[in-house]
Amino acid sequence: MESVLSEYEASLADLTFNSKPHINMLTVLAEENVSFASDIVKIIETRLFEVWGPMYSTNGFQVD
Repeated sequence: MESVLSEYEASLADLTFNSKPHINMLTVLAEENVSFASDIVKIIETRLFEVWGPMYSTNGFQVD
């Protein structure tokens, strides 16, 4: 279990631009490990907050 989640998290962290092959690989990895779906979703949510969190507030877009 740990290795699958660690691999997914590391690969997601490597996604720094819109790369269809990379996104497809992440999709396949998730599909092959459906039993870890809730953990994979948590990894994605955490990453999204790390990347986009400063731009969003609890009410949506934060305007400067």
